[in-house]
Amino acid sequence: MHPAGASLRNLFASYSPTNYLRAQILRTGENSMPHSFNKHLYHITFATKNRERNLHHNLRKRLCPYIHITINNSFGQSYIVNGVDDHLHILCEIKAKHSVAEAIRKIKSETNKWISREFG
Repeated sequence: MHPAGASLRNLFASYSPTNYLRAQILRTGENSMPHSFNKHLYHITFATKNRERNLHHNLRKRLCPYIHITINNSFGQSYIVNGVDDHLHILCEIKAKHSVAEAIRKIKSETNKWISREFG
């Protein structure tokens, strides 16, 4: 019998998630995690050009939900979008398959298009 076979039997005799991963490594020769989980939260801040106080309350009331929906539809989960007259804060999760830089670029681009369309 192959020595790894005996090791597998011993590991499965006392099953635990850690032993399961060890058995996977012994069986396949790979150090892989079959059930990995990523969750990265990002605090993103957008400021207006020259920190001008252009984000008045009525604009923010409409802009924040738009950013929230944009993130949820494209990149992950938005938890909080809020701000003051010269900057916005976003707390969101961006899925691992998206680059953070690309997500931020797209959010800013979509937001600028929306502002131009609505208030242009």
